[in-house]
Parts: sequence; C-alpha cells; structure tokens
Amino acid sequence: MILTKTNALEGITPTVLVDAGASQTPTHIVSADHSENYTCGTSSSAFTVSFGARSNIEYMAISGHNATDSGNAIITVKDGGTTIASATISSNNNVVITFTKRSFTDLRVEFTTATSTAQVTVSYIAAGEYLTVPNGGEQSGYARHWLNRQLTQRVTSSLNAAPVAVLQRRTPLKGRLNIPNATTEFSRGDWQTLINFATNNPFFIREVDTLPESSYVCYETKLDSVKANGQTRALDTLSLSFKVYNGL
Repeated sequence: MILTKTNALEGITPTVLVDAGASQTPTHIVSADHSENYTCGTSSSAFTVSFGARSNIEYMAISGHNATDSGNAIITVKDGGTTIASATISSNNNVVITFTKRSFTDLRVEFTTATSTAQVTVSYIAAGEYLTVPNGGEQSGYARHWLNRQLTQRVTSSLNAAPVAVLQRRTPLKGRLNIPNATTEFSRGDWQTLINFATNNPFFIREVDTLPESSYVCYETKLDSVKANGQTRALDTLSLSFKVYNGL
C-alpha cells in the first residue's frame, strides 16, 4: 500500500498536445475541485497532456475519468516521446501509476481509448512522491474502497410491501487507516511529510502494488494523535480518517 505525499503539478498550467477540447480550460486538469473537468475532442484515440519539466516524480494519479466508457483503455506516462510506465484499465476507477523516481524533461500522460471518437473527461491529475505504508499496509478489517460503490438507496413500498420506487443518492465513502507498529523513524519522517500535505490537499491511496486501479483520492482528512506503542518506545501507533472518492 502506498500514500502520495507531494503533488508537483499544483498551480501549473498544462498543455494539451493531442485532441484538445473546444472551449475547455487546461488548468482544470490539475485542480482538485472535481466540479472543474476537462473534456478532450474526438479527432484521436490518444488524448495527450504535457506538464513540462518536473523533478522528483515517482507516481502519476488520475481521478474522475471516463476513459473506459468505450472499452478498455491504456494510460501511459511519458518523458517526451519515451514511455516510462503504463496501465491497461477496464473500469473508471481512479488510477495511480508508479515508477522509479526521476526528473522529467517533459512529463506527459496519454489516454489511449478503444475508439477514436471517445471523448475522455478528466477531473484531476497529480504527480510527485509517495510513501510505502509499513507492515504490509492495511490492518484486519480495512475497507477496500476501490471495490465499493458510493451509492445509498431509499425504496418506497406498496401496501403489499412490494417495491414501488427506488431513489439512489451518491454519498462519500469513509475510510480509516491504522498503523499500530510504526517505527519512530517513520512517524517522525515520512508520516510528518504526509500529514503536512494531507491537511491542505487531497492525497491518493493505492492498495495493491500490481493494480493501478486499486486507488482512490482521499480528502477531508482528520488526524489522530500519535501514540506510543504499548510494548516498546521504539514503535508508535498512527491513524487517520478521511472521505473517499474512487471514481465509480
């Protein structure tokens, strides 16, 4: 399990290199406000965005996309024309792609859709550094939010107790991460970087290293106090809670 701890794309103006959308605003691509979207055109199956020269990049995260509406899609991270990493996806889950940390002369992301007429809409893209959660990540009972749906239902019944109407409403999923046996080195280092970032920015969690789509963006983070382990002062107990958007 990884958690993103920086975002090097905040505040920049990206450039759409292939299949720009009419009357669209490129800065919406890097805005964490998911009401601000970017929709490409229909002239190509390879919607491509450039973020320019960026240093210390080891992940790219995409939230709120519809790239698989017409079938399987491929998301590719590039340095100029050179492919660095890619993921083939079959659903519109949020995606986090990781690779060896590097400096890019021209960081790009390319969406290759099943048809050239598909219009890809993207809400938010981030890139930067991440931390690996110690002790294998999640604890027993951790909710796998990338597999869940953000829907609640209210059913109206007839006098015969048969369903008459179903009303659906989307509500945020609620997550909580506990790390009971973290080293003091981790809690005083990477954990501090994460919470400094998460108190003012959304961050991403990817649960399974081999599944880029096992990801979701976390927001409205609430931090619990760091506590000493009950058995040894060499370990700490860490936890935080948050709301979740997985893209589905």
